[in-house]
Formats: sequence, structure tokens, C-alpha cells
Amino acid sequence: MAGAEPQRFAGDERSGPAAGHKGREDRARAGAGSHILIVEDDVFIAAQIEAILLSAGLSIIGIASSRRDVLTILARARPNFALMDITLGDDDGIAIACEIKDLYGLRSIFVTALDDALTRKRALKADPLGWVAKPFSDTDLIAALVDFLPGESGGRH
Repeated sequence: MAGAEPQRFAGDERSGPAAGHKGREDRARAGAGSHILIVEDDVFIAAQIEAILLSAGLSIIGIASSRRDVLTILARARPNFALMDITLGDDDGIAIACEIKDLYGLRSIFVTALDDALTRKRALKADPLGWVAKPFSDTDLIAALVDFLPGESGGRH
């Protein structure tokens, strides 16, 4: 069932219509030129993140569930940043974030249930843009990435 696999959007850039969100979501739509890579092995969470980003009018260059998927997508397209889970089956999101930063200069925002001090310290080597703790709301996710969207006055990517 190809429709249920997180990789289903690899290389298939998608962007969504601006929804009726206000505040930070409106600011996110101002960064509609952004391209985001989602790295998440849970198909339901990946779909939730996708829906939030698309409803804010943002583009997704792909959804990856493993290191191999990430590298396949990055061979074809370059996002502005990645939304990176830390626990990815047999793969480690922190190691992947370090690798893509070294290879492509691509930084990540970690989206994870691991919110302890040791994990955060270990993640520092990836020079993350930010951190979103699971579970998260639409507002939490958009607030974490809005400063890194192209066209934002506070953009720091």
C-alpha cells in the first residue's frame, strides 16, 4: 500500500492552500517560498506535520523515514531546513542531522518526544535551529519554524 508509506512524497514537492489561520500561521504563509523536509518514521505523525505545514501554505520537498530516504531526497532537492525526529527505527536522527549539516549545510529543527537534558546536549553537535517537543500543537510547530522561513524579517537560516 504505497499511500501509507512515509516515503510516498519523496521528490514530489507539495504545497497547500493557505488556511484561515491567524498570527504565526499568517507569518508562515509569508514564507511560502520555503521548502521543508520532514524526517519522521511514524506515518501518522508525518501526516499530521504535513497537514499543518500545507495548511500554512508551506512546501514539503519530501517525507523520509530513514537515513537512506533522507539522502535520496537530498540528491534531488534542497530544502531550507529539515523537521527531524530523533528516534527513527534503526537510525538516529541526531546522527542524520549532523551528516546533512556537514554534507549540505542543512540544519534541522528536532521534533521529538525525547526532551531530556542528555538528549538535548547530544543534539547540540547538529547545531539545531530549534526543538519541538511531542506531542505538539499546530501553533507549537509553526512557532518553531517561522523565524527560519525565507522572507521573514527575523529569518536566521
